[in-house]
Amino acid sequence: MKTRRELPEPSAGQTPILLRIRKLLAQTSKRQHRVATFFLENFENAVFMSIPQLAEAAGVSTSTIARFPQLLGYGNFPSFQKDLQQEVKQQLRPPYRLARNQSRGLGKIEKRARRYCEQHIYDLQKTYEGVKSEDFERAINLIIRSRWVWVVGMRGSHALAHDFNFKLRQILRKSSLISLGSGDYLDSLVMLRPEDLVVGFSFSRFTRSTVDLVRAGKERGAKTLTFSDRLVSPLTPYSDVNFVIHVKGLTFTNAYVGAFSLINCLLGEVSTRTKRLSVRNLQDLDAQLLKGNIFYFG
Repeated sequence: MKTRRELPEPSAGQTPILLRIRKLLAQTSKRQHRVATFFLENFENAVFMSIPQLAEAAGVSTSTIARFPQLLGYGNFPSFQKDLQQEVKQQLRPPYRLARNQSRGLGKIEKRARRYCEQHIYDLQKTYEGVKSEDFERAINLIIRSRWVWVVGMRGSHALAHDFNFKLRQILRKSSLISLGSGDYLDSLVMLRPEDLVVGFSFSRFTRSTVDLVRAGKERGAKTLTFSDRLVSPLTPYSDVNFVIHVKGLTFTNAYVGAFSLINCLLGEVSTRTKRLSVRNLQDLDAQLLKGNIFYFG
């Protein structure tokens, strides 16, 4: 007779709802036990998933998912999911993350530095493990074949958007960074065409403006390439290709080592496949930089 798999002991990061779900494990049917286990192990992704998506992922029927919140005292699934979203949002807030990570007591500075390095290596490995070759190929083709590329990323993701736009402009000269500061994003939307590509960077907690701009691009018929930290996120419904980046950090913010690496990988391949054009553009740019006496060492 098979025994139920034991879950790890609850941690300080588990919220009241998750603790209530854990208490159900010894009281529920086999199917509801499977649902409870799924929520405990995948709660950050579950907050954005629909009932059919949850049913498929957990391997149960949609009716089983729909009835599960009743065991926790909820009248319906939307109210349960809304409360779960609020608790997950709380965990993603920088003050909470900093307090949680400080409580772990990483030891001396040498050990802490090694922990950061090991975490970055882990993020890189997990990111590339999740990259599908067909998505990689499609992303490259979308970039190359597009008339123009519009790049957006706010707050912590802005550095990624800037890096992507800066490098793409050097090799193909057909990209713009969308900014909210002066309202010029409205001009960008007016100029956006169906043959264009919108590239969006947004990670938990997901900035509304980035999601809105990616959605607007999709509604205008453009293709969309997105970078996030979840397979199912607010960006997913509007993404033609979505890369899931592992950004787990040991401080109060995300770590974008995997994202920067994937940008270099993608645009490196783009430059290789457009070698003649990219070389010419880089030569022209380098000549102008030398004329401008930009560098100490030319």
